[in-house]
Amino acid sequence: MIFHMNWNPWVAGRLTVPKTLGKVYKVKNKNIMVDPEIDFFSYDLDSKWRTKALLIMTQNPQNNYFIPTKYPGNILYDFLKPHIWVGVKLNKNNQLALLSYDNIMPKNEKRWLYLKNYRDPIYNSELFSCTGKEHLSKGYFWKYAYPCSTCDGMGIINKYKLNWIVLSGHKSGVRREVVDDFRINCDNTGIPFYYEKAWIGNKLIRDPQLYGRPCVGKPKQIFD
Repeated sequence: MIFHMNWNPWVAGRLTVPKTLGKVYKVKNKNIMVDPEIDFFSYDLDSKWRTKALLIMTQNPQNNYFIPTKYPGNILYDFLKPHIWVGVKLNKNNQLALLSYDNIMPKNEKRWLYLKNYRDPIYNSELFSCTGKEHLSKGYFWKYAYPCSTCDGMGIINKYKLNWIVLSGHKSGVRREVVDDFRINCDNTGIPFYYEKAWIGNKLIRDPQLYGRPCVGKPKQIFD
């Protein structure tokens, strides 16, 4: 289990002091997920609360903090420290526009995706597909191309220079073939892949197995 604990600093419309904040001060060398159910950088949340919570994270660099968001344009870059990982949260292919050059957190070297209940097929998805003109037949149909000026000819690249992909399935689940597609594409592009949760047999299983083993890839900077 890569994420050691879940931290929700925002409960009942206020910063939760000291109940949940005490967790952060007392632990060391932990990977802490800032509750993905509450979008930390949402425009609907109080900016003063957000600043206070970020200050707590910057003052406790003994842990890593992971903040997935659908609002990368609202990130407070001044608070981004090496131990604070801000990623983009997606759940379908048509949200890939969030990864465009203008919104991919150009000042943040840690580029990662948190994919919750991602059910869309990713075969030839924009996420991994090379867009070199050599792959276009008659200007439209995609094809393998040797040589290609962008990729090795197979048409699979780390287009958005991602450092990590986390796939999480809750009650609605993620189809096995989707998980397998992510695993294969991440292997081919060198992106660490973590399959965090799956809803199996009416139970939420952490680190579920795929073909007899868990998918627990992670960047080197993350604690074991």
